[in-house]
Amino acid sequence: MSEGIYRRSGSNTNVSKLLAEFRQDAWQVQLSRDQYSEHDVSTVLKRFFRDLPEPLLSTELHKHLCNAAGMDCSTEDKVNIYRSLLEKLPPIHYVTVRKLMGHLYFIQEKQNRNKMSVENLGSIWGPTLMHVENKDSLEWSQKESLAVSDLISLYPKLFHVEEEEIARERKMMHVLERYHNSAVVTPQLSSKPSGDLKVWIYLGSKDSNQCYNVELDPNKEAGQVCQELASRLSPPTPSHELCLMEVVCGGDLTRILHYREKVLSVVLEWGYWDETDRKDNALVLCSNEEWRKIVAPMFKDPQAVCGELKFADRKSKSFKAFLFEFCQSKLCYYKDKKGSVLLGEWKIEEIIWYVGHEKKRDPQTRWSFTFIPRHKAKRSKDSPWFGNTVAGYTNEDKFKWMSAMLFALYGASDLLPKTDLM
Repeated sequence: MSEGIYRRSGSNTNVSKLLAEFRQDAWQVQLSRDQYSEHDVSTVLKRFFRDLPEPLLSTELHKHLCNAAGMDCSTEDKVNIYRSLLEKLPPIHYVTVRKLMGHLYFIQEKQNRNKMSVENLGSIWGPTLMHVENKDSLEWSQKESLAVSDLISLYPKLFHVEEEEIARERKMMHVLERYHNSAVVTPQLSSKPSGDLKVWIYLGSKDSNQCYNVELDPNKEAGQVCQELASRLSPPTPSHELCLMEVVCGGDLTRILHYREKVLSVVLEWGYWDETDRKDNALVLCSNEEWRKIVAPMFKDPQAVCGELKFADRKSKSFKAFLFEFCQSKLCYYKDKKGSVLLGEWKIEEIIWYVGHEKKRDPQTRWSFTFIPRHKAKRSKDSPWFGNTVAGYTNEDKFKWMSAMLFALYGASDLLPKTDLM
């Protein structure tokens, strides 16, 4: 809320020190007001983006974004133009732009206090996010400023931000404002590493009244969370008989986390999803009985599996039968039963798959799994469904297909944690 935020520069000494700390180990950086001012931190953020070898708003889009800023057209047309350009960004760039524009949008909402209008922010962040060699002229700088000003002011429309999300962010800003105005950060709180994130873990099921706040750092594994919470169950359960389950899309889809999977990475992946898809997501501590069935000895080390399954891609509600094959860590499907015409293939390490399907499209089979590409779970007008869904009829087939994919991901010797004798 400070006046001149992002316009006023921080202390050179503090900025250099903080940048060095971030580059050494960003997760362990501690931010406290007795060490760094808000202007130190804001300068570090600008410097970080300015020093990127490839600008956040990529070189390829520079000319197109600048041209869009100068167009004389309706707001709706401009939104469509910008949106089509932003969708060409790599997924991580896109999500970062969305987050940053949202932050700046809420900064300008407080311009009566911080004196930072959209135009002021655009003039600072335009050259920061769109720096291109040999284009440092005043004319280009003005176009960059106009483009970023547009991205800030059009943020809700560009990124399909619902009013509910905007209201929640405003409430968070209000709480932060009250906190900084009245609260005194205790040494205990201020010494906490900034990289840790706390999440709720439900015991037994998502509908359970029992849940515990667990602190996550970038290296904490699902098995470690199971060990941490095993004694909380009634009766206490050995951690090797437990697993963390990811429950998403209103409970329609579930996924058991491998015991070595980094839990923070799972939670951060949700940031690539639409708000409506991620708002009810949860992590549940439960029995790993289902996982043990999948990796049972009768299905040990399958090299390949092939058969007819029902399939619906992200564009379709209805299911059709196709020949599917999983071989050499690839899931493939074919137009004909002979497998002579390949229609599509996905590398297992490039997708995330969940047991189940969205309720609104029922394959009328005994089992199904839905998969999405990593970092690309956004719905669109042309692809209105959350993911691609594959479905089959017998439990034997279910375990064969799922065990094949798990073995491909983790290998036959590392599917279960070591026995915990408690």
